[in-house]
Amino acid sequence: MRAIVVVSDQRTDSHLLNERCPPSLLWMVDRPFLQHVCEGLAWRGVGSVDWVGVQPKHDVSRFLGTGARWGMEFRYHFEPNVSPYQTLGRLHDERPTDAKVVLGHAERLPAAPPDWADESVSGRAALLFGVAGSSLEQHDWTWSGWAVVNAHQAGPLAHASSETELLQRLTSVVGATRLNHPAVLDVRTVPSYHQSNFLVLGGGCGSPLTASLETGTHISRRASVHRTARLSGPICIGSDVEVCAGAQIGPNVVVGEDCVIERGAVLRNTVVLPGTYVGKGVRLDSCVVDQDRVISLAGAGWSVSEEEFPAVGSLVARPFGRLAQAGGRLASGLFSRFSNLRPSTRLASIDEQSLRREPSAVLTLD
Repeated sequence: MRAIVVVSDQRTDSHLLNERCPPSLLWMVDRPFLQHVCEGLAWRGVGSVDWVGVQPKHDVSRFLGTGARWGMEFRYHFEPNVSPYQTLGRLHDERPTDAKVVLGHAERLPAAPPDWADESVSGRAALLFGVAGSSLEQHDWTWSGWAVVNAHQAGPLAHASSETELLQRLTSVVGATRLNHPAVLDVRTVPSYHQSNFLVLGGGCGSPLTASLETGTHISRRASVHRTARLSGPICIGSDVEVCAGAQIGPNVVVGEDCVIERGAVLRNTVVLPGTYVGKGVRLDSCVVDQDRVISLAGAGWSVSEEEFPAVGSLVARPFGRLAQAGGRLASGLFSRFSNLRPSTRLASIDEQSLRREPSAVLTLD
């Protein structure tokens, strides 16, 4: 089975997060979001993917590569000054021999769609995945940006110039069916990005993508968590993260790789992007933190603030921060060794009884 996926470099309010990469490469729990998309496609039997879009400012193809690590074949069609939907339609119409084609968008992913190889799916002219609203009205439905199209029945799609026109053409296909889902992972806005992290963290995707997170608590084997830190699942702590003494993490917290959470910091309902330093005693609730930028989602609206180091800062823009962290670890290790103290193997105080920690986790020092 073949897929055609649109990669957008356009920003809504997600440009506030990690301006060095497009929305599809934002960190989602334990890996970039686009990796979740690739794994979802591979799991559902897709063998080749055509990635389409305008000429990207960031090299998405460098991250994706040939597709071999997912057992797929990737081709790239990034054309400047050409609508990606025109490219999508042309590629679809050029391969009429494909029985089914998956159409999608790299910044969204429907939670737990059915097996696309199932006969109940393959017999439809077009199957559109979306989320139903609170009312029972037919118009109260939001498309996820993903569909499975029977190439022999759907007809030409080459004249669509926008996502709206593509949806109109798909829904006008005779036999087109809308399939409702409880949720869609979405990185285009800050609130949807924040919510999607916790949907994945809680295992709400119904796929192998979250198999390692079934207990709701995951700590990388390369993370260091002080024994006096307090963890309340569900949480995910990435590789090369240091959680210092007395910190409180959780519930509903994602900490990306290469972060430092200082002594006494309190994090709840918060996503911390890679390379972020959270200073001593800082309290964050319902926030998205991207290095020195804090976006608070508390209340009806949300606000953005630029924090000064050492409250919240960047370990990428300030190399001395990472050097200081490494020096602190070295000093603690030397002190432990020459004082004839053995590093404590006791884990932090944890509210959730079913904590899973990988066997070779970094030991923490008193």
